[in-house]
Amino acid sequence: MTPNICAGAAGSSKQEACSSIIMNLGSCSTVGRGGCCLKETAVTTATTRAVTATPAPAAETTTSTATGSPSSSGPNFVTMTVTMPYSKADFDTVKQDKYTVAMARAAGTTAANVVILAITEVRRRAGSVQVETKIHASDSEGVNNLIGNLGTGDALKSKIDDELKKQGLKESSGVTAPAKAGLSGDPLALSPLWVLVLAAHVFALSFV
Repeated sequence: MTPNICAGAAGSSKQEACSSIIMNLGSCSTVGRGGCCLKETAVTTATTRAVTATPAPAAETTTSTATGSPSSSGPNFVTMTVTMPYSKADFDTVKQDKYTVAMARAAGTTAANVVILAITEVRRRAGSVQVETKIHASDSEGVNNLIGNLGTGDALKSKIDDELKKQGLKESSGVTAPAKAGLSGDPLALSPLWVLVLAAHVFALSFV
């Protein structure tokens, strides 16, 4: 390392060697007589690196959509009527909720798929109500499964009665066979199409 040669005093052509030796990267903070450097101030060159924070990837949001849930207005359902030994007043919302659970279990589905359409007091039998019931399925195959699970005849009534008793309800007084949409288990009930056909026949006979 060589001594730093300082500039001479103003108006002098003479140059002196500074007694203080500084590094090439240093700078003089105190200048003495003759322009010599008396105190070195180190210069540190800092390199600033710009650090760009990489944002964490956004959490993936998964929207789950339930599938297979039947629509309350869809065409895939069965209807049936169950006669219960209760008055309309006695067959309150608590018993109705238990009834829907019993019917769902008998049909092999959930209570959310069972809808009570109407509760009609039976005039000819005091203390009895007819509970018109609709049980939904997700598709036509599901409808067939409902009918298969419920069964027919005595087996149908027995299965429903077992589930009713498990819910603390009385056994039914009667059960109509489950029918697909547009039909009915009650032989006296007619679909809208048959009503129109019958009306047309009655109208035609009025001119005979």
